[in-house]
Amino acid sequence: MGSLRFAALLFCVYSRDRPPPHVHAYYGEMTAILDLAGGGGVKVSVRPRPVRPPNAKMGDIRRVLRAARMHEAELRELWRQTHGTDDER
Repeated sequence: MGSLRFAALLFCVYSRDRPPPHVHAYYGEMTAILDLAGGGGVKVSVRPRPVRPPNAKMGDIRRVLRAARMHEAELRELWRQTHGTDDER
């Protein structure tokens, strides 16, 4: 597992995770899975229930997305370090 912390936000990449490249974000009681899009960019994952709890505050989700976009290069490097590739198989 690899992780990066930016203020109160924690981003993790787990070694057992499979592509597409993504990170798990933790902020307070909220967790979110964010996809590192193929051509660049970060977005909330399309998988079922990517944000928990389901009634998480939109402001918290925006804060996590904003931080992830600001640190996208570092998050992509974290995926590469953990998985040895940025492959999106």
